[in-house]
Amino acid sequence: MTNTERYEGAKMLGLLSDYLSDHKGEFVSRTVIGLFQQASRWYPDKDAVCLDSTHITYSTLDRSSDQLAHYLTEYEHVGPGDIVAVVTGRNMDTPAIVLGIWKTGAAYMILDRCCPESHNKNCIRSVNARICIDHDYFINAISSCSQCSAFEDRSRSHQLALVLFTSGSTGKPKGVRILHSNLAASVSNFDCLPLRSDDTFASFAKLLFIAAVYDFCSCLSLGCTFRMVPSSICKNIQELAAFYIQNKITVTFLPPHMATKYIEIDQGSTLRLLLVGSEVTRNLKKRPYEIVNIYASSEAIAAISHYNIQDARSSYPIGKLVPALKGYVMTEDGTPASIGQNGELWISGAQICDGYLNLPEVNMDRFAPNPFETAPPFQRVFKTCDIVRILPDGNMEYIGRKDNMFKIRGFRVEPSGVERYMLEFPHISEACVTCFTDNGGTNILFGYFIADERIDHRALRAFLQERIPYYTIPTGFIQTDTFPRTLSGKVDRHGFLPPPELDDHKKLAVLYY
Repeated sequence: MTNTERYEGAKMLGLLSDYLSDHKGEFVSRTVIGLFQQASRWYPDKDAVCLDSTHITYSTLDRSSDQLAHYLTEYEHVGPGDIVAVVTGRNMDTPAIVLGIWKTGAAYMILDRCCPESHNKNCIRSVNARICIDHDYFINAISSCSQCSAFEDRSRSHQLALVLFTSGSTGKPKGVRILHSNLAASVSNFDCLPLRSDDTFASFAKLLFIAAVYDFCSCLSLGCTFRMVPSSICKNIQELAAFYIQNKITVTFLPPHMATKYIEIDQGSTLRLLLVGSEVTRNLKKRPYEIVNIYASSEAIAAISHYNIQDARSSYPIGKLVPALKGYVMTEDGTPASIGQNGELWISGAQICDGYLNLPEVNMDRFAPNPFETAPPFQRVFKTCDIVRILPDGNMEYIGRKDNMFKIRGFRVEPSGVERYMLEFPHISEACVTCFTDNGGTNILFGYFIADERIDHRALRAFLQERIPYYTIPTGFIQTDTFPRTLSGKVDRHGFLPPPELDDHKKLAVLYY
């Protein structure tokens, strides 16, 4: 079978989506600022952003961001090509600060005040930020600025909109360069996030994460209300559920571990749409609202594919690509994979970011010319490093990270494959397999899991021995109450501490077998 034949076969399955229709292409050619200002004209007195008892209308948000833009240009000479660092938390100033910076034609980079100071300083230096602003700066700028007139928007689709630092799967922060055109293309994915102007969206994450940026831009482009979830209740699922009901939340995104808990305890809801991350666990209960599994990445400005969850099953596919993207599943030898064959997902389209900041070699490897198409916006592909396979129904199944694979006794082991079978064992709700190296240089797999009752490790081992190759079975298992997580809520595979007996295999056999 030729590459062209494989390509056409994948297209017939629906993996390779047609590009946006004419009216969506028109949407993509604009900027989020232009879309926000249009929504502000349509809904001037409607709540745009809310936190606790504080509400800001669309017209007020537009005016305050105008004032900041006047101040930044007049006193700081901020303009196109500049990057402004914003040190903030979860507060009401952040939306106006972001919009104000964009109106000047500059880009922003948000830093969390909860992060180590050394990390924030490194980020500021790496982007050569023109200035660094925070809450006090914003209040002073608004009170000092005598300009009350509308600010003429200087943002353009080809300009840099933000730099988002993400640790990804390597643990080393990379600055993702996102253009205004990337954001506009992303928020046009109505199939994935079908927002309505009467929706109230609850934002669980802070604006330094791509999911929150995507939600924020989508809401303000369509006239929705963007309500931030207070930090004090983000880890309490009972309080979070009550918050959703009290504030008549209709749409929200939750990280996988929180989504699973919410669905389990939910006894009534105003939700019509729940978006969950692609690490969502098995056998979710059916609810009156729609549950959508979202597979996303920062480099693709959030959503890459989506799958509507309608029944309980041991695992869920990540669905089909959003309409703005085309995708290719590629084998190790650089040819398109056939149905059911594992391969790395490559994607192309207008929402693919501009690359990584100051990493030319990585950019050459991860953002490459598209071997199948040369016409914009598909002339280059982003190699996701995610291993997937196309199912017979055209949906994609997520297998794992290309860079998370381990070499065990000469065999290549994908931890997610082992985790999938651990989750089939009764009472286990979450599983994570990681690799440690002993003093002799030998790689050893360990399986961590969360369960609602004590699990017999011998029974679990016997269960796995009947289902997976011997070399993929963890040397030991550890049951725990919680997993270490990144700030975005994902399982932090680098956060598990190695067992103290790691170098004594006899003790391991006694303690963990």
